[in-house]
Amino acid sequence: MARVLVTRPAADSARLAARLRAAGHTVCESPLLEVVPVAWTLPDPLPEASMFTSRQAPAALGDVPAVLRDLPVFPVGPGTAAAARAAGFTDVRADGDGDQRRLVEQVAASGSRSVLFLSGAEVRGDPVGALGALGITAERRVVYEAHLAETFSPEAGAALTGNALDWVLLFSPRTARRFRQLYEALGGARPGILRPDTLRLGCMSAAVARPVRDGGWQSVVIAEAATEAALLAATALA
Repeated sequence: MARVLVTRPAADSARLAARLRAAGHTVCESPLLEVVPVAWTLPDPLPEASMFTSRQAPAALGDVPAVLRDLPVFPVGPGTAAAARAAGFTDVRADGDGDQRRLVEQVAASGSRSVLFLSGAEVRGDPVGALGALGITAERRVVYEAHLAETFSPEAGAALTGNALDWVLLFSPRTARRFRQLYEALGGARPGILRPDTLRLGCMSAAVARPVRDGGWQSVVIAEAATEAALLAATALA
């Protein structure tokens, strides 16, 4: 069994940690993003559908506006679909595989002519522009901000400086970059202590792996698809 560091925001981290512990692994948690909901307003007129490219966005809504609850919802992947259902959306079109281009194609194929994109303050790609190019009106509303952690959790810091972990799971380019910054800061504070060659990094995608390449790690493993299930399969932690 492996010793694993989970870096997802708190709610997702707790859920994934429980899954890994149930599989027999030893887990410590150090969320590298804090999700903070922000005030937002509905567009007028209302759209025909909603869209999510982040599993954090549905949870950040709190109480889903009644006027949106029964509209079609297009999530980018299975995790985002599950988050949308948990938030109270009733018509979740869960065909996404984690690919944003595939999501845009799915929205276009649905016949929806106007879409509300609910997102964080920072997004990858330009789904609004991609939809616009297909003749679909898309409006974006920022519903949360994601603040990077300033330090590792005490448990994670101790495990990393003690070279007592086998895997670190990374889910976004931002958190991968912050992991490397914080890890290198630990090494700078204690020269000669860290052994990155004992540590394997599991990355959700090639984009996630990019900021941590060439760090002297034992290995960097990339999931075949941008889903949690694919990452756990690639790292043999499922």
